[in-house]
Amino acid sequence: MNFWTEYFLLVFGALIGALQIAVAHSKLLGLSFFSRRLWGYLFGIPMVVGSFWWFFASSDRNILVLEFPNFHTGMMISCTALALLATFLLTLSVSSLVKANRLKVNGDIEHGLEVLKQMTYFQIIRYLFRKKRQG
Repeated sequence: MNFWTEYFLLVFGALIGALQIAVAHSKLLGLSFFSRRLWGYLFGIPMVVGSFWWFFASSDRNILVLEFPNFHTGMMISCTALALLATFLLTLSVSSLVKANRLKVNGDIEHGLEVLKQMTYFQIIRYLFRKKRQG
């Protein structure tokens, strides 16, 4: 595996873990992979720590010296942005598929990010399309 693939996996794994920790802390059940907040923490913390451990233990990288092979700022920004996009898409998809039948909406829904406490992303999209067709 080349450096940039490994770097992408580092950022991707750390972002997935950090996002699940943040989602558990904020009680945004619609973005969580799990039905219990504790599982979000138990998944997220090892993902963040494990991603960094794997990246720096898998080869001879020195944390203190930023002389990575073929170090290019633009490439690093691109890999980080791609990992962020992949994290976002994976989180929306997995949480929506895993919790498709678990979260039910009764009555009015919240506005803004608060809606993710009661619905998944796919449920929100479906709700908005139905509302637009009716009105």
